Amino acid sequence: MSITNPTTKEMDTMEIYYLHGFNSAPKVNSAKVKSIQTRFPDARVYSPLLDYRDNNVFVNLKEIALRSNVRFVGTSLGGFVALYLSAVYGCTSYVFNPSINPSTSLKRYIGTNTNYVTNEVYEWTESHISKFEEIEVILDHTDIESYNTKVFCGTNDDVIPIEIARQYFIDAKLPIREYDDGHRFSKYFEKALFSII
Repeated sequence: MSITNPTTKEMDTMEIYYLHGFNSAPKVNSAKVKSIQTRFPDARVYSPLLDYRDNNVFVNLKEIALRSNVRFVGTSLGGFVALYLSAVYGCTSYVFNPSINPSTSLKRYIGTNTNYVTNEVYEWTESHISKFEEIEVILDHTDIESYNTKVFCGTNDDVIPIEIARQYFIDAKLPIREYDDGHRFSKYFEKALFSII
């Protein structure tokens, strides 16, 4: 993931970064990216390729999060990362079916995997999970401001059960908006975005 420093004029324009989930990648003509651009027509929307095995991903996202007028939209593991960025750096994030405890849920992927978008074959190891353990500890000890973070959960999520999400966000004192949707949030993603005031 490479980042560039915006000019002064560009800094006035809202930047929105869509953070994809685990074992995924940006898609050409992504419906989610199009929905984000439709909801925020004056913003510059980016969909970077995030290799969650690389700790530099978090360094680069921190640099972006510290800019003014930046927002993150994240799904699944990207939602978890957006929650972290919002909690630690105070930026605005909109998270959809965010991973709750990736240090546990991602253990089942230890070994050889194939990215379902790029078809890249790669190894996922215990050491890749350690960064998420650190972030979970940070989130457990940080108040997430509800005015900076909006959480959307699908009641038919087959990856992150809604009951687990409800309990997590009740404990975090962060309200969630529920939709009759699945893990990919393919039916109501745009409607949820337009519910943001």
